[in-house]
Order: sequence, then C-alpha cells, then structure tokens
Amino acid sequence: MHLYAQRREHGLLGREAAYKSTFLPQHASALTLEHTLSAHGGCVNRIHWDETGSRLVSGSDDRKLLIWEYPDVKRLPVALTTRHRANIF
Repeated sequence: MHLYAQRREHGLLGREAAYKSTFLPQHASALTLEHTLSAHGGCVNRIHWDETGSRLVSGSDDRKLLIWEYPDVKRLPVALTTRHRANIF
C-alpha cells in the first residue's frame, strides 16, 4: 500500500485510481481518536507515517518538522528546524 500512496502523491496514477483512494465521508465513522499530540506552535498542515507505522512526521505553520514515535506518544518528538520561510505544506 505504501508504494501505491507514494505513486498517488507524485501524480503517477490515473484519474480513476486517484478517485478510488479518496477518503469518503462514510469512512469517518469508523475512526476513533487515540491520542492528541501537542508540540507545534502553529497549525499542522502535513503528516506522513513511515513504512512501519512507528514514526509520524508532521509539518506546521511554525516551519518545523516533528518526528513522533508511536506507540510511545508520551515521548517528546524530535524537532527539526528547517529553512522554510513560510508554512510547511
């Protein structure tokens, strides 16, 4: 699935495949909130899980990337200062 998502992100799939990977409203009812991660100084605009599902990277209006460890969510994230001059999307 990871390679499929990566190809989708780079626009390498056709229009029909992109529609199939769209998150539909009826899927939201199956989701539950496990944890709230708070460390950014701005709105989070982008997240990405690694291939193993053990690390989450988030990018924010504070122009930082944070690397979170899962399931050890009480651990402080690793903060990467970037050269972005504006929000990370």
